[in-house]
Amino acid sequence: MPDEAQEWPEGSEWLIGDALYRSEKLRRRDAVPETGEWKPVWMVMEALASQHGDDNVRLVVWFGN
Repeated sequence: MPDEAQEWPEGSEWLIGDALYRSEKLRRRDAVPETGEWKPVWMVMEALASQHGDDNVRLVVWFGN
């Protein structure tokens, strides 16, 4: 079915026309670098975790359209 998600092992490559595609796992540090605009958020979360413990700190984010 066209609407079903497909999975390819990480590192798989395929060629469509002149474009080479590669399946790679996106990690948080790739999408949201520690030194980027979210740095203040990470600093506050680290401070809260040191005060209250890692298991007692959560970040909930909502991205609206």
